[in-house]
Amino acid sequence: MVSLVIRFAFSTPRWMKLIVILPVFLLSGTYANAGQGEHIIITISPNSQFQLDTAAAIRKNLEAIDIRASIISTENINASPAYANTAYILIGNAAASAYKAHEVDAPVLFISNKKLQNTRFTSAKANLVLEQPVCRDVPLIKAMDQDWESIAFLSSINSIERASDLTRCAIEYGFDIQVYAITNDTDLLKTLEMAIEDNDVLLAVADPLIYNSRTVKNILLTSYRRRKPVIGYSDNFVDAGAIAAVYTSANSAGERAAQIISDFIDNNWQFKSKVYYPTDFSVRTNYQVAKSLGISLPDDETLHNKIMVMEHK
Repeated sequence: MVSLVIRFAFSTPRWMKLIVILPVFLLSGTYANAGQGEHIIITISPNSQFQLDTAAAIRKNLEAIDIRASIISTENINASPAYANTAYILIGNAAASAYKAHEVDAPVLFISNKKLQNTRFTSAKANLVLEQPVCRDVPLIKAMDQDWESIAFLSSINSIERASDLTRCAIEYGFDIQVYAITNDTDLLKTLEMAIEDNDVLLAVADPLIYNSRTVKNILLTSYRRRKPVIGYSDNFVDAGAIAAVYTSANSAGERAAQIISDFIDNNWQFKSKVYYPTDFSVRTNYQVAKSLGISLPDDETLHNKIMVMEHK
């Protein structure tokens, strides 16, 4: 285990038209040449509620602007409808793998938590990254408690770039930042105890080498026993015991994906960018944990608005 400590004293577009809520069905079977016009095939893993919700939001937004959309599970991708003008939206790694095995050459929007690596993007392929910028967590921390001064950040090789961004943003907002480099999980809890002992708050990001099904419970319990709050990276993390998180909701992901596809079609079936990011964010707080730690939190909407104000200064 190596601990690196750094101290310092981040006409109206079609997608905007009225949204109409429509039911969602998982499709199976083969449908050949069912009419003309655009058709979007949304591929998901049926075991993921977030993917199901995101797919439903995408379909709702697309069909509101007269773009047909079907939702299929990964195991049924080989039986996906064969329309004249077809593009795929692939949500998650399983959908991307299924598409690759399907060996079809069609425009694709990949939706992933993190930016895809080693992917040859063209004007017909793009990536929507759902992970919120780490710099957005810093104004969240500032909005939660003006008396907090220092942030602990556990970083592995997966999150080195985010550690650099966080350091820059922490300086901008007047925080001290301590970055602890984690090379393996053998001494993770020992390093965690040192990190939370020396700082006001622990900031977690989506780094599976540090935060995973084997470690999250112990990280949250250790922080709770030391009466130090954890800032998470998803609503599920908050439900598990983190005090708050900035994240991309399924509805927000669906609206953004539909906007990208609408622009893609209007741009002669070419994406304007290879990588897209969310244009909106949500805030989730855990008031029960906050109360147990003696922390008084503003409501979610107030925190969201405070972040918006700080980001636009």
